[in-house]
Amino acid sequence: MASLIRLSLLLAFAAAWTSPAYAQAQQPTQQSGWPCSGTVSPAYIRTAEATGGVVMLFTPAEISGAVAEVSGSNKHPEVVFRATGRAADGLHEFEVPIDSTVESASFFISLQCLDAISIVDPAGEEVNPAAPGIEHHAFTAVRLLTIPTPDPGSYRVRLAGRGFFSVIVRARTELQLGKVTFSPGGFPMKREPQLVEVALRGPTREIGFQTISASAGVLDTMSLELTEDEEGERTFSGPLTPPATDFRLAVIGVDERGFRFQRVEKKLHVK
Repeated sequence: MASLIRLSLLLAFAAAWTSPAYAQAQQPTQQSGWPCSGTVSPAYIRTAEATGGVVMLFTPAEISGAVAEVSGSNKHPEVVFRATGRAADGLHEFEVPIDSTVESASFFISLQCLDAISIVDPAGEEVNPAAPGIEHHAFTAVRLLTIPTPDPGSYRVRLAGRGFFSVIVRARTELQLGKVTFSPGGFPMKREPQLVEVALRGPTREIGFQTISASAGVLDTMSLELTEDEEGERTFSGPLTPPATDFRLAVIGVDERGFRFQRVEKKLHVK
C-alpha cells in the first residue's frame, strides 16, 4: 500500500509539473527548467509526509527512478533519519547516525534546485558512488544511493542549492521501531496529555525518546518507562503532550557495540 502511495504521488507530480518549456529543454540546469522553476504543492508534501510516502522531483524522462526508490525502500523498512523542508540558497548539512546493526543503508536525497550532493562517512571521506557494491542512481534533482554493510558511525549528508528538500535514510536491520500508539483517540491531534506506547525490537541501551519536527529538529524529550519485555520486543509507555506543530516520534540510544542509533516514525503527525 505504501509503495502504491509513493508511486501515485510521483505520477501526480510529474503530471502537474510538466511544461512546454521543459519538454523543449535538452539539458536543464539548476537555474532554468523543471523542477527548479516549478512550485512544489504544499498539499502533495503534506500528503506524502502524513502517509510515510516520498515527494520525488523526477522529470517526465526520469519516471523509472520511482522503481528504484520503491525497490530500495521495500528492502530497507526501518527509517533512521527523515527531514523535509525548504532551504535557502547555500550549503546544508544533516548528521545521520548509522549503528552497527545496520546491514544496508539506503539514502534518498532530493533538492529542488540542486547544485551538488555528497555523503561523508564516519572517517571523513566522501562516499564514492562508483565504489564496488554501492548502488547509485543520479537524476536532475534526486540521488538514490545504497551502501551495503556501512561502517557504523556518524554520516553527513551535504546539499548545495535551494528549494524544497527531502533527506530520508532507511536501513535493513534487526533494531526496529515497532508500533507507536496514542490513547485515548489513537492519534495525537490535540495538545492534551495522552498516553503513548512505543515498541522497540533489538538489543539496545541508554534509550531515549523525542518528538522531532518535519525538518528533524528536536521539539521535546520524553521519559517513558519499560512496561513490557518479552520475545525480543520491549514496550515503553508514558505521558505525552503533543507539540503544537507537526511532529514525529524518534527513539535514540546506543547499540550493543556502543554506537549511537536512531529510529523515527515513517509518518508525520500533521495538525
